[in-house]
Amino acid sequence: MKKIIFLLLLVNHAIFSQQIETFNFPKDTYRSVKNRFSINPTPNYQVYNEYYFEINLEDFFFNKNKPIKDVSYYYNNDKAKMYFVEFTVDGKIQKIENFYDHKKITFNYSNKIITRQAYAIGTNIADKLSSTDSIFYDYNNNIIKKSLTNYDQKQNIIERHIEDYQYIDKNKLVKKYQYDIRENATFISGSLSLYEYSDNEITEKIYNLGVKNHTIQELKKDSTIFNSNHQKKVYHLNEKGEISKIDISFSNKIENSITIKYDDFNRMKSVNSAQYKVTDTYAFEFDVKNNIVELSKEGVILNYKYDENNNVISEIIKSDSNNDKDSDVLEYDYEYDMNDNWITITIIRNGSTHSKRTRKINYY
Repeated sequence: MKKIIFLLLLVNHAIFSQQIETFNFPKDTYRSVKNRFSINPTPNYQVYNEYYFEINLEDFFFNKNKPIKDVSYYYNNDKAKMYFVEFTVDGKIQKIENFYDHKKITFNYSNKIITRQAYAIGTNIADKLSSTDSIFYDYNNNIIKKSLTNYDQKQNIIERHIEDYQYIDKNKLVKKYQYDIRENATFISGSLSLYEYSDNEITEKIYNLGVKNHTIQELKKDSTIFNSNHQKKVYHLNEKGEISKIDISFSNKIENSITIKYDDFNRMKSVNSAQYKVTDTYAFEFDVKNNIVELSKEGVILNYKYDENNNVISEIIKSDSNNDKDSDVLEYDYEYDMNDNWITITIIRNGSTHSKRTRKINYY
């Protein structure tokens, strides 16, 4: 029963530091797990994969029958406003207002740079900048830099996190710097990753910064002293070039081994991680429409059914022992607009109405 309770805490669908509820927990989970096994950086995750970076309509699983101008989200009725999202005509996010957490996020798109600024908002105070994060691209559309800057209540910089990437042959990542700069600290914490390529393997060697205090100038000149002991990740590739296994070692001893299996359509079917004799497993099953109909994680199985618009209408959570007492059923009843985007969800738990969500969507 403990695992079921834990899963229910997650099944609020606002996971992975994502701002807006999507009500598609299996798809959110799949793309988060898949992102962990991408060698080249992806735009949707910032800072050690902790902060989700929405960019466009596709991140919210909207139907693209007609360009969306803005969306307002409400809890239970049209008076308790939770979120407001504004889009450009080509589907990029311009602004997110999160009234639940008292945050506002604005987006700026310039040549090869995406910048997102987060503000603390309140009824009686001016908006205060709390963070700025950016993604920088080269002309091959590779991400060459990510940065996150956090501010205190007086708008002073308190911390910066930076990731720099270097490539060869247009898109082969060969070097990655990750480092943190904290105000009033005399040192920089971070690491350097070096990548080596062969026919069926990619090796990543990760060196942490040494005990010497470093400046940004030293880091940029590659004169930084790193610890001689390094972590190593060996990515084994299958005949299709997909990562099928990752061996993670330190001091030439394998500490973690991750095995990834795919189906005939190149979708991840299972992920098994074994670290210190503890096994962590994900498994996915798909229907003919590419919807995930079963998701399992650490002995808990979640089964899903979908409507004709590929939205989840049933979610059954149970332990792998098939004990009916450990089952929990969530159902979703939708109302749609003329463009097949839902405008109302009624959430039913174990046969009783639990809550309701409403969206007001304006189109261009």
